[in-house]
Order: sequence, then structure tokens, then C-alpha cells
Amino acid sequence: MQSLVERVRQGTPLVVSMDLTWLESSKHHHSFHAPFERCKNQLDVGFGGAIATGLTLAGWFAFTQACEQATGKPCNPVVAQSSQRFKAPFRDANLIFQAPVIQVDLKPGRIHQHVVTQLIDQAGTLCAEAELDFVL
Repeated sequence: MQSLVERVRQGTPLVVSMDLTWLESSKHHHSFHAPFERCKNQLDVGFGGAIATGLTLAGWFAFTQACEQATGKPCNPVVAQSSQRFKAPFRDANLIFQAPVIQVDLKPGRIHQHVVTQLIDQAGTLCAEAELDFVL
């Protein structure tokens, strides 16, 4: 995952601006980090655009990694559809975006994947989530 995030950072100024990094992976999910200072608005809460971007990128990284593992080559899936829900104001020092670990099934034609990502604060409160549909 780290090499994928670094590859994207090299060509995506928004990822660099947010300072979005891979934090860790478990058997169930991947976690990504961005410092609050880079992602807040004038009201000193998480900026909705940064949160939506982090949620989308977390899902994109998870799906891309799964596609690259399955195909054995670099992949560049697209977001076919997305919707975000903001559930609580975010004010923690660190934004932690979570995406599920994905297993893709290679079939003839395009690969479609529905992914739900989350932004959770340090107390464990769900602050935002996104439903994303990816296509490769």
C-alpha cells in the first residue's frame, strides 16, 4: 500500500497538499491519515472538501491495490458514482480515513466495486462516510 500511495503522491498535488499518508492495514481495513491543520476550514472544523477527498482516495487506494494484486500490473480505476454523508463535526488533530480490504474477482470485461469508506475521530465517533462505485 505504501508504494501505491507514494506513486500517487508524485503526480497528485492534492494528496501532497492534504499530506495524506497510509497509516496501517489489518485483515479488515486500511487506514489513512491526514493532519487536521491541512484539512480544516475557517470555522476550525474539518473542511467538507478535504473530507470528501480523503474518503474517496481511501476507497480508491483500497480498490486500486486489490486490482493491481489481481492483475499483476498498474491500474487506474475511475469513480463512477459517489455520495458522502457528514454526520458530526470533526475537530481532532488527525483525520483517519478507513476503507475495507477488497478482494476482486477477475472476470471478462470491466471490474465494478462498491466501497464504503469512513472518517472516524479519536473517540470512535463516525463523522462522515462515503459510498463509492469504482470501475476498472
